[in-house]
Amino acid sequence: MKILVTGGSGNVGWHVVQELAKGHELRIFDTKSPEEGPHKAASKHAFFKGDLLDPVSVKKGLEGMDAVAHLAANPWFSPTTFLLNTVGTYNMLEGCRELGIKRFVMSGSDWGVGKSDERMQAPEAVPVLESDPCKPCDHYGLSKVVNEVTCEMYAREYGMKIAVLRQTGVWMPDNTDTYKPKDKKGADESCAKYWWTYIDARDVARAFRAAIEAPNLPAYGHYFIAAPDSMIDIPTMEAIKKHWPKTKVRQEIPGFGSVLSIAAAKKAFGWEPIHLWRNK
Repeated sequence: MKILVTGGSGNVGWHVVQELAKGHELRIFDTKSPEEGPHKAASKHAFFKGDLLDPVSVKKGLEGMDAVAHLAANPWFSPTTFLLNTVGTYNMLEGCRELGIKRFVMSGSDWGVGKSDERMQAPEAVPVLESDPCKPCDHYGLSKVVNEVTCEMYAREYGMKIAVLRQTGVWMPDNTDTYKPKDKKGADESCAKYWWTYIDARDVARAFRAAIEAPNLPAYGHYFIAAPDSMIDIPTMEAIKKHWPKTKVRQEIPGFGSVLSIAAAKKAFGWEPIHLWRNK
């Protein structure tokens, strides 16, 4: 399969490139080459210097492709975040429609569900499910929710197969592999607004590959991509009762389990995370 990887020179995108290269022909679409990106990595893959906000550039980058792994975005708050994330995704989907590309997997975020960097915004109920309402608190989270609506429309109206991977806080492999001996005293409080969740970049990459290759991928779906455990060393239910006393408990979360349910991703495309700090 010929796959366009947008943002393939970036921190997470490069891991996705490494994973998809196992059996696919890739083209990287980015503003910087892999050699110029954070990994400073030499690449054997074709590179297209493109602009998400330029439909002509996007369409040229898509020519000849069978599928898209879309990671290019502004990952945090800035004056251009909403514009780049929403219009850039629209341009990419519209290019796919015009060229007949039917498989599209993109980076979403659990931020759109209701996390906030500025204040405690606890979930209404745990475990948190994909069917829970989205209540973004800022323009970054809003951009992710708008992208989900855009993706659902393209899947429904144009027969595309689209998966939005709602990644939680992504750790680079070095962080996962060295986190176990670190002092986590007070992490339950300092990280409560981030819901104590994490995911290793290698598992994000595996999720992209699983969704792109899945023979029976649903027409549209958004899926939490998170480790099955928390980043703290006290039981999850203890942390919930301490910091989120008003949060409804649908079902007790055993041990150090994540507050995000990842059952939907396993059902839709067989993905399960394997890179956990507790395994080190």
